[in-house]
Amino acid sequence: MSDATFIALSEEQLSSLEERFSLGLPADYRRFCHAYPERLTKKPGAALESISELKIVANYEDLLELNACVRNPDLWYFGEHPWPSKYFVIGHDGCGDHYFLDTSGEYPGILFQDINSWDIKKVANSMEEFAHKIEYGEL
Repeated sequence: MSDATFIALSEEQLSSLEERFSLGLPADYRRFCHAYPERLTKKPGAALESISELKIVANYEDLLELNACVRNPDLWYFGEHPWPSKYFVIGHDGCGDHYFLDTSGEYPGILFQDINSWDIKKVANSMEEFAHKIEYGEL
């Protein structure tokens, strides 16, 4: 596996996301975006999408759209309530479930929300662990 990285999101883009959604992104996420593993942009086997297009989105416009959508009360409700403003979506599973960060720090790590049950569970302690679990089919 290649250890090559690239800057998925610039500091300006990260700051823009923070300003747009009135939150502060965790340092772990910022570091990961500044050294995004290039291997995650490759489509594994017969997959239709790479990890960077789905589970750990590496595109500013896509992140902007994902987070705007979940905050739109006409399109999305978190159970019976609006999407909490402290949550920042970093990806999804393609079926309506989201991977996200609690930017308040109350629940550190990467969280997963199931659209059917509305349950939330922690899936990883760090972005590196999250990427590893996805790459090795643990998520």
